[in-house]
Amino acid sequence: MLARALFGKDNRWGKLPYTIYPASFVADAKLADYSMATYPGRTYKYFEGKPLWPFGFGLSLTNFSLN
Repeated sequence: MLARALFGKDNRWGKLPYTIYPASFVADAKLADYSMATYPGRTYKYFEGKPLWPFGFGLSLTNFSLN
C-alpha cells in the first residue's frame, strides 16, 4: 500500500472535509439563528470572513490530468 501511494497510484493524503472557523466566529454567530446566508454566514459557502482552514484544504501528492 505504501508503494502505491508513493508512486501516485493511490491518493490517501486527504483533504479537510469541513471548514475551521476563527474563534471569533462563535461570538459573531448566534446559536439560535440557523439562517445560512445572513452575516457571518453559517456554512463555508456563505461565510464572509477568512477561515483558518477552508473546506478542501490539504495536500495532494498525486498529479492529475484529463486527457
